Amino acid sequence: MQIQQLRYFLAVIDHGGFTRAATHLGRTQQAISKSLRQLEAELGVRLLDRESSVPRPTAFGHELARFARQVTSDETRLRQTLLSDAIQRSGHIRIGASPTAAASRVATAVETLERRHPGITVTITGGLQTELVAALTGNTLDIAVYIRTHPSLNDTSGIIRETLGHEPYRIIAGRKHPLCATTKEITPEDLTRYPWIRGSNSGDVEAAWRESFESAGLAPPHVSIETSSIEFCLTLLEHGRHLTVLPMALLGPDLASGNLVALPSSRFEWQRPLVLAYRAGPPSEALLPLIQAFHDTAR
Repeated sequence: MQIQQLRYFLAVIDHGGFTRAATHLGRTQQAISKSLRQLEAELGVRLLDRESSVPRPTAFGHELARFARQVTSDETRLRQTLLSDAIQRSGHIRIGASPTAAASRVATAVETLERRHPGITVTITGGLQTELVAALTGNTLDIAVYIRTHPSLNDTSGIIRETLGHEPYRIIAGRKHPLCATTKEITPEDLTRYPWIRGSNSGDVEAAWRESFESAGLAPPHVSIETSSIEFCLTLLEHGRHLTVLPMALLGPDLASGNLVALPSSRFEWQRPLVLAYRAGPPSEALLPLIQAFHDTAR
């Protein structure tokens, strides 16, 4: 059963026959008649009495008409809800964003939302996956965008998750680092000779980093500094001999200027999902257009 067939059926009833229904719908009389005969065959009942001058619904037809009117009405309301650009929305939305998400997607999506729906106001809060998921479940955020580094949190009940894309991670060094002078593939042994900075709460990114050394038969190098401050990390990289693992999307201007360098080492190249998360249940007036803005940004 298709919604189009239900619309055809209602048009025949409401407009008093196949010819008038065809004119109203912009279809041929034959196409409508064929479609309704297919519907009758599928349901196994006769829906219209075609013997009278004006086709009239049978008892089954009356039942179907009641059902069809509800379905087509619901479809219309759904389209109006989903086509949120056609309706000016208002309200306030609380967004949580990891640094990479804020740099690569959130700013663009919020700009799109502001242009389409100036009546919606936005609050942005920074954080990482564990903090943002906790804020979602605690109802202090409406939506969150983050790089998934803790797969176990995917099981959090009451949270809907969508993957917007994947963010590449690489070994990053400052331009004065000795390894930036090499033109060959950098080996795990090369990377063990230098001090490292580790991002706080980096989850399976750190696990992948460790596994890359261990699979080469090496102990992971000593991590001399751990920080949650991306600004501190970038400054130290530019002026020292440290190495770290960072998402490329966070470093666009620094990589383009040459201040930072992504070292060529195939063992140390990963991707992690960029996730859009929000609570299950009826969305607020402002949430659907924001989700649409993120979908448009991802495309």
